[in-house]
Amino acid sequence: MAMGSEILHSVTDEEKYPRKDLLFVYLHGTIELITKRLAARKGHYMAENLIQSQFDVLEPPAEPENFITVEIAKSIPEIVAEIENALYNHGNCSS
Repeated sequence: MAMGSEILHSVTDEEKYPRKDLLFVYLHGTIELITKRLAARKGHYMAENLIQSQFDVLEPPAEPENFITVEIAKSIPEIVAEIENALYNHGNCSS
């Protein structure tokens, strides 16, 4: 499992990552939702005025990467269930 606030396509292109058993989970949220959640956090290291710059350089996953997009506006149990289902189906597809 790998996590990051952004993954550059130049780092994950098919030439460097030809593995079909790798599935990226893209947690998608609007800038408004993420700004609201960040404002509610206490002691967080990221200043709110940096959020826009993070969205400006974000490279969402695209073909040929294996990925699913999960909306973070859902409840945590819904997010977990969606990811578990995708991992189960991805595992069955790659065997």
